Amino acid sequence: ASSLNFGWGYYYQPPSFYETRDKSAQIAKSLLSQRAIHYVLSYGAQLGNDTHLMAEIFYENLSKLIPYSFTNQLELTYGDSNNYEGYAYGLDLQYQGKLSQSLDTWIGYDYLNARERKTAGGSAYQNSLLDQTHTIRIFLQDAMPGIHNSQAHVRLLFGTGYLYHPLVNAPGTSPTINPQMVPDYNQVQTYPWYYRVDMGLTFKLGLFSRTNVLLTADVFNVFDNRNIVSYSWYFIPQLSPQPVPIPDVLSTRYFNLGARIDF
Repeated sequence: ASSLNFGWGYYYQPPSFYETRDKSAQIAKSLLSQRAIHYVLSYGAQLGNDTHLMAEIFYENLSKLIPYSFTNQLELTYGDSNNYEGYAYGLDLQYQGKLSQSLDTWIGYDYLNARERKTAGGSAYQNSLLDQTHTIRIFLQDAMPGIHNSQAHVRLLFGTGYLYHPLVNAPGTSPTINPQMVPDYNQVQTYPWYYRVDMGLTFKLGLFSRTNVLLTADVFNVFDNRNIVSYSWYFIPQLSPQPVPIPDVLSTRYFNLGARIDF
């Protein structure tokens, strides 16, 4: 069996509290709601008793956008007017099946292309800072032969990096006397891509008539990949007249043991 669906939506996104305030949270900005028109076409197919395929394509027309930029520690700074417009389109694919009875396995891929520009002036479109173009998600689990009530699983996550504006020394200031960092909106740089693999084992033991013990053992970030989530910027005049980025790294490889008793 298969199905084909089309969806359309017209949305107004009222500005949030932090969008309508400056950094001191005191001065209110006069901002309108951001607008989005969505078009979605989705297809689903049942390929077998336990196998399902889903595909979806979408397009969004965006207007009255509030511009923003990343500063230190992924903090967002918002503009003072609804002076941007943009669009986004993409593709979502997901395959779900079973390697063993009652153990789901799925593979997903997402593609996104989001672009923005100033409404006035006819400037060229640029990639949105939160555009993670490619994302892959794989989750595989299977029963372990010869070991009753047990399963092993592997999860893989991959994503291309987000964009950001680097911080620079504010014009007219000195990094040694009165340092002040501001985003350089003329430069767009990319965070490294994200990659992580997790592996785990689960054992279910029955004790007495109504007591079950669930034991888990996991290794997260098996390959110890150095995933950078943001940069902290510091003035180090001995090294550079401009702010120096120091990467903020997510968890490295670590182990986890767990137990749960149900009775």
